[in-house]
Amino acid sequence: VYFFRWSVKGQEVADQMKLPLDAKTARPAGEPVLELSGLKTSGAAFSISSDGTRILFEQETKKSNLWHTQVEGEEGDTRTERIQLTTGSAWKSSADISPDGREITFAMSSGDASNIYVMTLPEKADGSEPVASPRQLTFFSSLCSAPAWSPDGKEIAFYSSQGGDPLVWRVNRDGGAPQPMENTKYAPAVASYLEWAPGDMILHRSTSFRNFSAYDPRTGEHSPLVDSDSIGYIFDPVWSGDGKKVAFFWNRESAGTPSMGLWCKDMTDGSIWEITSGIFNAIAWTTDGEYIWTVRYKMDTGWDDEVVKWPVKGGDSVSWVELPMDQIVQGYIAMIPDGRKFVYPVENRHADAWIVENFDP
Repeated sequence: VYFFRWSVKGQEVADQMKLPLDAKTARPAGEPVLELSGLKTSGAAFSISSDGTRILFEQETKKSNLWHTQVEGEEGDTRTERIQLTTGSAWKSSADISPDGREITFAMSSGDASNIYVMTLPEKADGSEPVASPRQLTFFSSLCSAPAWSPDGKEIAFYSSQGGDPLVWRVNRDGGAPQPMENTKYAPAVASYLEWAPGDMILHRSTSFRNFSAYDPRTGEHSPLVDSDSIGYIFDPVWSGDGKKVAFFWNRESAGTPSMGLWCKDMTDGSIWEITSGIFNAIAWTTDGEYIWTVRYKMDTGWDDEVVKWPVKGGDSVSWVELPMDQIVQGYIAMIPDGRKFVYPVENRHADAWIVENFDP
């Protein structure tokens, strides 16, 4: 059996492997053998010729850069201006806007590693002022991801497996030695969501990867976001401005029936309720805490380009703005609570078809 094996890196990089089988039982007859390494491919399209001498695969390279969109006007009559914040062929993702709205932090890959950066946002997204250069905060040889600002804007939390176990780390926004947080082990394959500000606690993936843990960095104590992680999968948790509620998308199972929707939990009394059904990327809360900003996923067309807000206590959604969403990397939209500034990565892909002859000597 021939197959591709991936490692978690900034871009999809695969090894082409061979597993010997017993002809009678079809059970493994040995260990997997490496044949080709470092193939830049998503593995979505590959095949082997009937005579076993050629393999055809799609070799892919991709990059992403961050864009800043600013919204002008009022509800029902909005317009947007946007500017590109970063350039180059590296992969940038997981941007988070600082509590004061003046800076962003993000992860940027270089080879097999990715590190945490900060940069100052321009006051306007109309190109009237120069874009600042990113400033590197970490210098790890591992993957760093999902940076999130602390409530006071002085620190940044992020995922990393530097030095061993995958843990949540913290680093000062002005630089210095990053420090791991104890008892914050997570599932590294899904280290894409991390939330700190404006809550005192850090929401991070648990080791089961279905659920999130609410971690208090002052005491080291944990509590699950939902009581059981055996009833579905949770994505995109966002704190309310007062740090007392969390909104999230929940792919839930109830009595064996799947149910997907936007949910809210009150962290003070533990109550939990569904705001609306459907697949929603929760982005942020409004300043008054009455609504949640979202982007919707449609099963037939993919991610919508419209940002809408849902009333937390139930009711109809309110349309806000249509973003220039071409090739946007969904799940990584950052915004400030008043809905005026958005930062998100835009992806560019290039793929070619390749044939390797005599790939199995």
